[in-house]
Amino acid sequence: MSFAGLQMLRAFAAWLVVLHHYHQLIHGFDKSTLVGRLLVEAGPYGVDVFFVISGFIMHSSLTGREQRPADFLMRRVDRIVPAYWLATVVFAVCVAVLGRAEDRWTQWDAQRLILSALFIPHKHLSSMGQYPVLTVGWSLNFEMFFYTFLTLMLVLAGRFWMWAVALLLVALPWIWPVNAPWAAVLASPLLLFFVAGLLISRCLQWMQARGTAGSPSWRLELLFAVLVSIWTFAYLGFKPLPLLWRFDFPLRLLTAVAAVVMVIRCEGWLAGRPSLGWLVRLGDASYSTYLVHPIVLVLMLALPWVVVGPDLQPLALLAYVAGTLGLSLVFHRYVESRRWFTRSLTARGANV
Repeated sequence: MSFAGLQMLRAFAAWLVVLHHYHQLIHGFDKSTLVGRLLVEAGPYGVDVFFVISGFIMHSSLTGREQRPADFLMRRVDRIVPAYWLATVVFAVCVAVLGRAEDRWTQWDAQRLILSALFIPHKHLSSMGQYPVLTVGWSLNFEMFFYTFLTLMLVLAGRFWMWAVALLLVALPWIWPVNAPWAAVLASPLLLFFVAGLLISRCLQWMQARGTAGSPSWRLELLFAVLVSIWTFAYLGFKPLPLLWRFDFPLRLLTAVAAVVMVIRCEGWLAGRPSLGWLVRLGDASYSTYLVHPIVLVLMLALPWVVVGPDLQPLALLAYVAGTLGLSLVFHRYVESRRWFTRSLTARGANV
């Protein structure tokens, strides 16, 4: 099943991250304006949404379709790995040629390049945290673990794979030692976003089986709208409800779930709007957008005029958006969309 609304939401999530990183590196996370506060605090929300969508799509693609676990994993590897490897190499070369010494986030060495390519969490050369060479690849460590773990459960748990995945991913952050290897992934509550996506897809299929998937429920939409509003105001720095502010992570989780559910419930309306087709195309290229925007930032930071003064900042933003958009569309067309390892599988089932 194709979800145009989810592709639009992917576009929104990707560009939220893109602008978050621009504001970080060009404006130093300045919070003096409303837009600045929004980009600083709400930027990571884009990755939250990506994780929920990933869980949803994986469940949707695996139910009602005969697919060997090995074929499933190879399709995911083909979808993620070649584009990530190429983007990482291009990023590393750009840094080696044009990188500035003061940009600690661009530092790398051969050992960390190999660890990054193998999706093994490790400390960044700058000691700023657990980041691969292409720093946005930290989220792909989660994605690849999720796909590998899901494949394992397909083999071990059979038709109960979804419940096995959900229960174990909920348990892992509670039981995995924070100082153990892979703790950056296995001890992280971010795994719950994948579980949320699985459960959304399962609930949708259950509702479709009962014939209630399209039934209106204004109370549900109202609840989601309230959650989105609370989260947005909190992240803008207003924090109207101090008690709820203590539950920052649950609010993030509920808001990401709310966004995905509302988009799915509006699928009929969104898919029937040809004028929104450009958003679908941006969503199709969202993975490429996510991968290439750090490359564009490195290229921009090599130009002194980017950080010279406020008069040129609008031009810098325009150049960044245009450069990221253009490069991501090219990257999507010629790298991401190609099937590098699974051409023989394409005839046996569509890729997702």
